[in-house]
Amino acid sequence: MKAWVATPWTARTAWNSRSCRARNAASEQIRIANQAVALNFPDVLITRGKYQLRLEPPFVPGSESAGIVTE
Repeated sequence: MKAWVATPWTARTAWNSRSCRARNAASEQIRIANQAVALNFPDVLITRGKYQLRLEPPFVPGSESAGIVTE
């Protein structure tokens, strides 16, 4: 699978496209074959470490998506 991955906090190079190995979904998770995704201003702030939600990089940003549940 391909993903935009947020790497350590920098303004211009915080996002990198990577090929990632898909993991099996845990018992309380689902897998979605995304058809569309949205990145919003809060997502940009999260990738720069300037939002109340602080995630340790690397992580895949985004809080909205639409697709088909596959697992």
